[in-house]
Amino acid sequence: MPSLRRRGFLAACAAGVAAGCLGSPPEFAPASADGWPMHRRDPGGTNHTDSPGPRTDPGVAWRSETSAMFDVPAPLVHGDTLYLGTFDRFSAFDATSGERRWQLSENGQWLDGALVAAPAYGDVMPVVATRNGYAAIAPSGGVDVPGRQRAFEARWKRTTVETDQIDRLLGFSQRAVPPVAADGRVYVVASAGEAAVTAVDAGTGATAWTTPVPRATDARVAVADGRVFVPTFGDGLHALDAASGERRWTAPTDGPHVYPPTATSEGVYTHDREFVYAFDPASGDELWRVDGEDAAGLSDTRTPLAADGEHVYAVGSTDDGTAVVALDADTGAHRWARAVGTEEVPPVVADGTLYVPDDDGVVALDAATGERRWVRGDGRVASLSVVDTTAYATTMDGLLYALEGSA
Repeated sequence: MPSLRRRGFLAACAAGVAAGCLGSPPEFAPASADGWPMHRRDPGGTNHTDSPGPRTDPGVAWRSETSAMFDVPAPLVHGDTLYLGTFDRFSAFDATSGERRWQLSENGQWLDGALVAAPAYGDVMPVVATRNGYAAIAPSGGVDVPGRQRAFEARWKRTTVETDQIDRLLGFSQRAVPPVAADGRVYVVASAGEAAVTAVDAGTGATAWTTPVPRATDARVAVADGRVFVPTFGDGLHALDAASGERRWTAPTDGPHVYPPTATSEGVYTHDREFVYAFDPASGDELWRVDGEDAAGLSDTRTPLAADGEHVYAVGSTDDGTAVVALDADTGAHRWARAVGTEEVPPVVADGTLYVPDDDGVVALDAATGERRWVRGDGRVASLSVVDTTAYATTMDGLLYALEGSA
């Protein structure tokens, strides 16, 4: 069961007593919010934004050092605040200057997060995947205690990951899956015991429902059109009702490992190492499938897909390295391919421009034709977010920077 911090809740009630102890609910909906509210941008995981992006002539606005190790989640951005989780830190930065506002350590691995409305507090708070579950934290981080480490303020916590004794002795732990925020809930995959998908109240952490999905992978789900789409190992793609958790359909795939899906109202797109698939969101009927190697020379497609309604963008291995391929969203027909990209970090599409993480920095392509517009950055990009006319990128060696341009 979640542990809501009583002291913090009572303080919020005292501050908002005039509003009936529940505070003033912030006007914030992750699916339509400005900024970058979660891993892969929206509940469907499209990595698509309506922001114009730094379409022309960007320059480096600022740089900041971080404690990067292994995977670096995409920066979360809300208003003038940027949140970033690294191996054992979760930090807040000023999004316009790069100045670090605060940094927390919770004796473990902070991973991907999602921003949610907190009606009891009248603000927007991060829900962050930790070493063994999830924590909702105050946007202020906590308070500075003289002579001690900054006091960490968790509004609620859930344990969803169990580590066996050997792993604990060796210092290993299974990472929590990136949370997905939609319609006042947070959807997660829990591996404490039998694998299951769980929906919790975003404001309190209370369980709405839990549905066992025994072969669910430790990967992000997608939420769109009242469905939760769950990738599995060896059992295709599952769809659950987002309100109740009831099973709706299972769509088979040829490959044993289904990678994280990308969902829109028109289609649910996913892939294994050989094929890219499109399924009907309501029925699970297969709309099309494309053999990656036959269509575009992709021999392995492990990177999550991006989609903008016109195209589906896949990144994979080729005989010459790595390439990004654009497929028609309605038919799967091949549109263009370019030798650019890096495995496991998806591109971002914004207002006709595809921003591709690459070994040399961020590469901007025309989304319709694949024509290269520019390349900027410092080293291999580990994650990327685009807000307004700024691209926020991290590198594998611990650099966070902002590329600011014009629309």
